Amino acid sequence: CYDAGLNPSRAPNAACAAMGRDPATGTFNGVTAPGILLPLSNLGTADAKGYDLGILYSLDIGSLGRLDFNSQSTWMREYLSQPTPTSVNRDCLGYYSTDCGFGEYRFKSTLSTTWKYNALDVAWRARHVSSMSLEPGKAGFLPRFSRIPSYTYHDLSLGYRFPHHVRMTLTVNNIFNKQPPFVGN
Repeated sequence: CYDAGLNPSRAPNAACAAMGRDPATGTFNGVTAPGILLPLSNLGTADAKGYDLGILYSLDIGSLGRLDFNSQSTWMREYLSQPTPTSVNRDCLGYYSTDCGFGEYRFKSTLSTTWKYNALDVAWRARHVSSMSLEPGKAGFLPRFSRIPSYTYHDLSLGYRFPHHVRMTLTVNNIFNKQPPFVGN
């Protein structure tokens, strides 16, 4: 804003207007300095290409009830993210970074099996996501955080149908208490 080489006329412009300095001292420090304005916009784009596959199967097991199997999976081929019209259109598939955020997984899947017997049902669900890596070209200041391995969570639920259209379900998500990946901040 005040550099003659970058702004020869030193005329006010949109970039300079976004810089909120302390009116008394001219610095960015202190409670009276609003800092740099980073407005949110709804002008960004995300372009995703991939495949979804859903499989449902039900098996009657006679007097023991019924088994239902369900699989929902997504394979991504491409995920481009451009938060604003002037920002870089980034390939964020399988990557995370300050620019990609948490990106998009290459593969994610949910598999479940439900046993139904009269008014009772018991369900087991496994949720899986593929690994992610730090976006190429980003400084990997700590090698431990340059990759997040794939992981799977397991859930268990128990449901019962009471008379008069009342149903109660008890669910324990992440039954093995698997901790989420730690990637630093």
